[in-house]
Formats: sequence, structure tokens, C-alpha cells
Amino acid sequence: MNVSVFGLKLDADVIAGMIAHAEREYPAEACGLILCRGEGQPEITDRELKLVPLKNVQDRYHALDPKTFPRTANDAFRLDALEHARVLEAAARDGWVERILYHSHSDSGAYFSPEDRAMAVQGGVGMIPGIIHLVLSIRQGRCAAMAAFRFDDARQHFDEEHVSIPGEHPSDGAVLPDLELRGMDTRVVELIRPVGGLLVTRRLTLSESKTLPALAEGRQVVVRDPSVLRDIALLAGGYYSPLSGFLRSAEVRSVENRGRLPSGTPWRRAIQLTVKNTDLAPSIVSGCVVELVGPDGDGCALLAVAEVTPHERTTVLGGPVYVYAREGRDTLLDGLPAVDAFEQRAELLRRSARQVLAVPKCLQAELEHADVSEFDVVLSEESDGAGKDANGRSVLPLVGHEDAWLTAAMAQNQGATHIWVTDTALKARILDTLEIRPWRSAVQGAS
Repeated sequence: MNVSVFGLKLDADVIAGMIAHAEREYPAEACGLILCRGEGQPEITDRELKLVPLKNVQDRYHALDPKTFPRTANDAFRLDALEHARVLEAAARDGWVERILYHSHSDSGAYFSPEDRAMAVQGGVGMIPGIIHLVLSIRQGRCAAMAAFRFDDARQHFDEEHVSIPGEHPSDGAVLPDLELRGMDTRVVELIRPVGGLLVTRRLTLSESKTLPALAEGRQVVVRDPSVLRDIALLAGGYYSPLSGFLRSAEVRSVENRGRLPSGTPWRRAIQLTVKNTDLAPSIVSGCVVELVGPDGDGCALLAVAEVTPHERTTVLGGPVYVYAREGRDTLLDGLPAVDAFEQRAELLRRSARQVLAVPKCLQAELEHADVSEFDVVLSEESDGAGKDANGRSVLPLVGHEDAWLTAAMAQNQGATHIWVTDTALKARILDTLEIRPWRSAVQGAS
């Protein structure tokens, strides 16, 4: 079966070779070229295509300078410039030209990310004139979707086409959505960048919450630990952005050993779902979908199981979480505000707030004695809504954590520019890993 991408017909063997390359490289992102010969040359009756897999050298850059290049090959790609140039030089001698640049996304959708767009366009002009960008979604090692993108210089816009997959894997039509696409628009990130640079909701729509549980096919895990339920709620609301769900073993080890995710994003607590082996059905394996059920017996989320790590008495499940929307219920758990991290940031923008102070619960008693006049808005763990302090300053809710560093990271995701800190070691960790700034009341001494 041949397919067409922006009018360019691709042979089935070229598509199959590209899919095989991407699946072979998983969980790393694959990249490569499709060359064309004979296009626009009337003396050649049959246009030829050639697949050229290339090396993804992102890990090389990450190893040399993890601060400048925080992403690994598992969530980014970078061509070897010398290899690319040599391929094009040899191709040109035989009349070949590059028509498609392809790359894969591991366990996420076939979309053109902000990073992809930044690499493809500079100064409003496509870096490679006329090039088609093809993105493959590889989930649990298998190609789930493909899409093509082409930049229109005149309209300053990326056109998009869905690409059918020859012999694609069977589906009943119900698929988990690409929640990466549900991030807030870029203006909501104006105040201060979220930890990791992406603010994404993990909440399903109401209609999806009614239909998608069928994907679990009856597989359930009862979540009895209130702290795990809270983690699910925080993931859903963007407080843990950019985390998408429960961490896999490599991510857990990286957090425990380096205080960072493998991508380089600072993180100081491994968020994982640990299940007693007696509660784990044999049918729960990597690649399946599981419904997470609270102590009340009601389903609260779906887990797309990407990894199953067995231990002597327990098993750790890793993978993205998709949290249900609820009719008549604003939050997954009592005690969390109705607004989530995105809505909080949007509200701060509506108020034109440029200086926002987060006040952890442990310092709440000090707030009335502190001079916070430099701030437009205060975020407080003790606030239950849109209140005001004695000076008429807006006080909005802050969702925090028992771990002080995580409170700072979550405050950054909620739009705070500063956080009140009294502990010197914590201040140093925040300065080293986050963009939110530590602040100390003048009553206690300068920071």
C-alpha cells in the first residue's frame, strides 16, 4: 500500500523501512531522510525514493554538556551535521535531493513539538526549503501513528497531514489521547517557566472519561495509599509538570542517584505506583491499560503501563496517567483547590501580576508581620480562594507538598516568581535547580 504525503507518493517498502528503523531505535528517537530522484525531470519516467537512516547524536551532546543539552535521545533528536552533509554531497552527485526529514517520538504523539518547530524554522524561514517533516509516534515499541508537517514561508504556518500506516495495528477506534497537545498556549508560561519548560494537563474530557475506561478491559488496581491518590491529582493538574505519570525504573534510579530525571530536569522525589503482588492480576503487563480505582471503588484514572518492575513482595508500574473528569466535582481530592496550575497562571496573567510570592504553610504565621509590598500577588497554602491581605493585596491558593523542594517546584509551576525560604541549604538547592527565586522577609534579614 502506497501513501501520499503532500502530493509525494511513498512506496510501501520505504514506509515499512522507516517504521522498522523507528521501532528498532525505541526508546530512543530515530531520525533519517527520504531522498528523491527524478522529480521534475521529464526524461525520468519513474520517480525514485531512497530511505537513509541517520544517527541521533543527542546523547553525545547531553554527555558533554547536560546543562545546555538537558534532553537525552529518548526525548530529543539531533542530526550528526557531518554525516548529514556527507550524505547530501554524495546524493547530489547522483541526482538525489532530500525531500523528507523524519524522526520519531517515544511514547507520545505524532505532533510537531515547539522544539521541532524551533529547529525547522529560523527567522521566519524554513531551514531546508520545501522539506517535509514526518513524525512517527512509537508507543511501547510499535508505530501507533504518523503525521507530516510542511512550513509555508508566506503564511508563516505549518500545514499538517495525517499519514495512514500500511498494515497498521488493529484498533477498535478508542485510543488514549496525546495529552501533550493539551498544554496551555505559550503566553501562559510568561510569568516564569514551569519546571522542565512544559505545562500540560493530564485530565481527560468528560466524554473520554466515559468511553476510554473500556480500554482497560476490566483490569484494575486499587489505590489505597492517600499519598498516591494525591500524586495522581497533582499530575492531573499540572503541579508536577512536566511529569506525565508514574516513573519507570531508569527514571527512578536517576532521581534517587542524581536528583534529576534522565532528561536533566531537576526532580527530588521518585513518583511511582507500587502495588502489592497479591493485588496484581497476571494480565497486567507492559503495553496494557489499567484502571486505577480509589478506596471507594470508583475509578479515578487510567494508567498506560509502559513498564512493570517486579520485586519480592511488590511490583512497580510505570507509565502515563490519564485522570477522569467528574460531573459535579471540581477536584479529584478534597483539600485541593478547584483551579489547577494552568488556571492559576492564566489568572495571574489576567491580573497583570509580575511579582508573585509563594508562602509555604510553615511560614504562614509570619506573613502578617512581613513586608511583601514588592509583590503583586501572594500564593498561600492557607488561602481558600481569591482573598486579600490587610493591605488589599490579592492572596490566591498555593498547592504545596510535604517536601520543601517539591513545594518550590510546584509553586514555580503555579506561576510564582519567588518563594519564602528560611533554610540556607534549601535556598542553595532552589538556586541550583529552579528558576523560582528564594526570598526572605526583611524582618528576618536580607537574603
